[in-house]
Amino acid sequence: KGLGAGGEDIAVDFLRRQGMQVIEQNFRGRNGEVDIIALDHKTVCFIEVKTRRSLLFGAGYESVLARKQQKIMKTALLYLKIKGWSERDFRFDVVSILLGGPEPEIEYFKGAFDGF
Repeated sequence: KGLGAGGEDIAVDFLRRQGMQVIEQNFRGRNGEVDIIALDHKTVCFIEVKTRRSLLFGAGYESVLARKQQKIMKTALLYLKIKGWSERDFRFDVVSILLGGPEPEIEYFKGAFDGF
C-alpha cells in the first residue's frame, strides 16, 4: 500500500482502540475528501490523516493549513446534510503518523481546528 493508505489503516486501528466507531473512509464530495469519519460517542468526527516517513518537511499535522481545513469543512457539511445529521455535534480531528522507527509514532489532535 502507499504511504497515505497505510497511514489511514494505522489511524483506523488506533481510533478503534480509543473506542471510536469508524463509519466511513475516504468520503469524497465536490470540494474535497475526508479521510476518516468516526463516531466518538454521539459526536461525528471528521478526521484528516497525515503520514510522514521523516520530519524533514515537518510533522504531518503541520501541513493541515487553512485551505485544507476549508475543504474538509465543506465536505463535512455535505456529509452531515446527506445523512440528515445537521443537528448533531461534530468536530475536526487530525491524526499525525511518523513511520521513522520500528513502531509508528501517532499523535492525535482532537478538535484540531474549528469549523464555522
